[in-house]
Amino acid sequence: MSAYKKLLRSISALLLTSVISMQTDAQGLQTGPDFFEAGLTLGQLNDGDALFDPYVLERRFPYVHDPAREGLIDLVLSVKADGTVGNVEVKAGFYDPTFLEDVMVGISEAKFKPAMAGDRTIEWPRLGIRVLLRGAHMPVISPALQADYDRILQLINDGDFSRAETEANKLLTGSVQFLAEMALVQELLSRVYLETDREHEALIALRLATGKSKAVLPANQSDTRVTRSLRDYPDHFLAPGPYFAALRRHVLTALALNQTGEALAQYDALKALAATREEEIADLDGVMAQLEAVLASEQPIGSAVKLVDGSWSFTISPRRTFGVTGLQGAVEFIDVNCGKATKRRMPFQNDTEFRIPDSWGECKLEFLGEQGSTFTLYEYLN
Repeated sequence: MSAYKKLLRSISALLLTSVISMQTDAQGLQTGPDFFEAGLTLGQLNDGDALFDPYVLERRFPYVHDPAREGLIDLVLSVKADGTVGNVEVKAGFYDPTFLEDVMVGISEAKFKPAMAGDRTIEWPRLGIRVLLRGAHMPVISPALQADYDRILQLINDGDFSRAETEANKLLTGSVQFLAEMALVQELLSRVYLETDREHEALIALRLATGKSKAVLPANQSDTRVTRSLRDYPDHFLAPGPYFAALRRHVLTALALNQTGEALAQYDALKALAATREEEIADLDGVMAQLEAVLASEQPIGSAVKLVDGSWSFTISPRRTFGVTGLQGAVEFIDVNCGKATKRRMPFQNDTEFRIPDSWGECKLEFLGEQGSTFTLYEYLN
């Protein structure tokens, strides 16, 4: 049985066993009637807490309206106290040398609104930025890449995961030209990661596979290569069929890792697409109903967090109270990102609890630290 089929069959058991097993795992946490005094309450920020509105005041790299080759680059950089940029590191992506050079030069010369701690400007290390280059290209795959895709898929079906991973990564650094092609290859990699017990890497690959951005028409609207209006280009990178399949796998993988908020969000997106395909997600309806029932109960939900490339993003569910424990490695910060609001950063403290105020709306937690560090994150009913 493939890891994907096992994943679907084990989701319900995972949700239940996570509730049962965490009763002994959570003994180091600060709990009890003095919770909000002993724990960390984000609703009461101190003057020394770091706040950052990562607004770019100056940008000097060119804006390409109709790229012949699309690209995606994930960067980590530091913003100095005067708003200028310090170290810049490329984390991941697919790109040609020209795009990479333009981005690196442009980012290094950009100027940001500085981060603040009280009334002081401070340095903000490890700001993550994604730079996307997407033109007026429909999400289709070339015949040559289709052949490569089919070959890698066969390697996966044959159980040759090491070779499949090598071949897929070669495509990302060579043949892949467009975001749709990148997304297809990332979906293949997610299968390899699931089959080799790397669920966190699989989820990151699926986040890329189900990614979205707006297509940008060329400045010259009379360009004969463009035969559609802007509304005809889908926001998601993939064509509808492959996108639906990748989104379904995204939901399942998020569930397997108890990434509850992410699973709910992706399931909502899946349902929006399934008006005429309800039978294809019928097997998920019961699982999601069970998840919602657990979230509404008093039982905590635990998820194993692993920092991949030094970070991990967690979308919060209707629950907004969290505990962290069992740290192995080093985690420095927790960034709280709520829509377009100011970023808030607090130091990571093992064996503590904190709460995100309801008024902050939908939020993501981003944990930053040493590559491969692990801990357990618990969600509690508010």
